[in-house]
Amino acid sequence: MAITDMDIASYYPSARPAVPLLTFKKVDEALVDGVQYHTVVTFQSSEVANWLRNNGGIEVSTGWALKSFFDVPDDVYTLLVLRYS
Repeated sequence: MAITDMDIASYYPSARPAVPLLTFKKVDEALVDGVQYHTVVTFQSSEVANWLRNNGGIEVSTGWALKSFFDVPDDVYTLLVLRYS
C-alpha cells in the first residue's frame, strides 16, 4: 500500500500563522502640567526599551530582563506606536 499526499497532509497538521510578539502595552495615561503622559510597559524587548530611553521616555521601574515601565509624553508615544505596531 502506497502513501499518498493526503495521508501525509492528515498526519502533519498545517502550520499556524505567525503571531507577532507583544513588545509593549499602554497601561495608563494622565495629564501632567498640561502635557498628556502615557505609562507603557515593555515585554522582553530591549530594542523598544532602549528606543524609549534614547527618545525621552522616563524609566519608572524595571523588572530584571522581563519588563520595564516608562512614562512617555504624548508625542513620543505616537512615534512608539507608529514604529513598533
